[in-house]
Amino acid sequence: MATTVIKCSCGRIQDTIMLFTFFLIFSSMLAIPMSQSEGRDHGVHCSRSRSRTAWKIVDEYLLPFVEEENFNLSTTCRLHPENDMFREQEKEKDELRPHHWQCRYCRKVFRSEEYLDKHFNNRHSAMLNMSRQNCLADVCGAIHCDYMDSKHKKQYAHRKCNPSVSRRNQHLCENLANSCFPPKESAVSSRLHDFFLRQFCDAHSCKQAQKIFPRGNGRTGGKALYYVLTTLTFCLLIMFYGAVYAYRRDTNLTTRTLKRLSQHDIYKSQRSKQH
Repeated sequence: MATTVIKCSCGRIQDTIMLFTFFLIFSSMLAIPMSQSEGRDHGVHCSRSRSRTAWKIVDEYLLPFVEEENFNLSTTCRLHPENDMFREQEKEKDELRPHHWQCRYCRKVFRSEEYLDKHFNNRHSAMLNMSRQNCLADVCGAIHCDYMDSKHKKQYAHRKCNPSVSRRNQHLCENLANSCFPPKESAVSSRLHDFFLRQFCDAHSCKQAQKIFPRGNGRTGGKALYYVLTTLTFCLLIMFYGAVYAYRRDTNLTTRTLKRLSQHDIYKSQRSKQH
């Protein structure tokens, strides 16, 4: 009797182990396709958001001054627009309205740009030009991406400076200046080389506080002037129409007064004739 109980118990344990093993194998089979299709990065080891910040800095704080000098930026320069692996794909975004982003490839709509970025990585990574192998996020330290992303820029300027990090970023920044704008190539290249050092590299110093982007934003500079002129024109128009209104009001008051006086004189003359 005891032997029969032991055999039954062992059989149940074996069945339980087999079921548990089968469950693990089945779960792993389900998990593998999911991780491969949804979770993998398809070989892209580059931060899209950091690359976007770097491109924004290049587009606003460098390219306008390069275009002003009519300088052709070489494709060997890491900051050239064609050397951003995400540049073409970033153009396939539409911000329909706040919190609504659309993918131009498949017309799907997402509630944030972050979700659209994940969709690009998971579904449209084949659209990336991987031959460039250029991650613009790698130069973020040189061109101050952290400052650009910070919400409190005044507090960022007074942060504790790390000398080793500062020296590394300054070295990277100077290498970018030398490769993108060789100082001995031409007078224009030399000027832009000096500009790049002042605009980006000088701020990588712990000895004294240096203003980041001291030459300002090249894209909004013209807009700022436009806004000033528009505001000035609007104020002048208000003053002009205010003067016209005041003049007309005074004229109307004078006319009414004269009419009243004339009517009063006529009334007095008529009364005198009656008497």
